[in-house]
Amino acid sequence: IEEERTSTVIEKLGIGEIRKTLFDSMAEKIEPPTYLYKKYFVPSVDTDLRSIRRMETAGELCRVGEKWQVYRVLASPEHCLDGLI
Repeated sequence: IEEERTSTVIEKLGIGEIRKTLFDSMAEKIEPPTYLYKKYFVPSVDTDLRSIRRMETAGELCRVGEKWQVYRVLASPEHCLDGLI
């Protein structure tokens, strides 16, 4: 959703893009180290094995929901559902 956008762009995503988007969403919760309360450094707990497992899980989710239609929509707030409903 972009406030200044004057046109709406709707793209249907392929299975590879869906899998990558799911993977990125899962990874962003785990990967970055954190600095809590401006006092405590908490390093990332991610490993190569966990990363591989996340990609496998993203693939499994795609197979389970293979009939889903997933779209990338770039639009202004007032036009965000144009062409989808």
